[in-house]
Amino acid sequence: MASVRRLMVKETKVVVLAASKGGAGKTTLAAALAVRACKESEAVALIDLDPQQSLARWWELRGAGRHPELISDVQVPGAGVETARGKGCDWVFIDTPPGFLSTIEPAIGVANLVLIPVRASALDVEAVAPVVELCRAQNVPFAFVINHAEPRWRLTESAASFLGKYGKVLDEWVSYRKSYITGMTLGQSGPEVENDGKCAAEIDALWRAVKRLVRARVGA
Repeated sequence: MASVRRLMVKETKVVVLAASKGGAGKTTLAAALAVRACKESEAVALIDLDPQQSLARWWELRGAGRHPELISDVQVPGAGVETARGKGCDWVFIDTPPGFLSTIEPAIGVANLVLIPVRASALDVEAVAPVVELCRAQNVPFAFVINHAEPRWRLTESAASFLGKYGKVLDEWVSYRKSYITGMTLGQSGPEVENDGKCAAEIDALWRAVKRLVRARVGA
């Protein structure tokens, strides 16, 4: 099993989007990052572990033949990643359901990096502990992404400061933009439907941060 795990880490990089509270924007960020990853590799896969299957629905709206690929009907995260590895995928993005720690935990177990989206609200910030504890228990790197952010709000700075007590907070915040919402209803990412380039700049920056953290983990 250890040799299989090492091979998986070498060939396929796995990013898990996890949050114990709903509405943090996991699905939107998973879609946007996967589409961005496709600019550098067509071998990108998605796994949707949420019973609501919002990411899978987004993929259906995207249309046949468009990247990234969806690995469907996944019950065990490790098996889904093995399927993606067998297809030669460079990157796998896993969307997890809020609150279902029994589903989140095994997903974290196959991750090279866990991204924890957090909105700048007291309830969201206070809800990060369960996922953080799972990451620490399995010695998996994690980082917070301030999502739906408004940099001018003092609350956003306060949230980032508080989260810093738990772990790494990415400087690459993601703003609240209609492009992200519109894109999800069309099977596209925010940058694919925007007009001013601001959304694309945010996701480009976040993608670069994700690559740095993952490659620091896997040495690739």
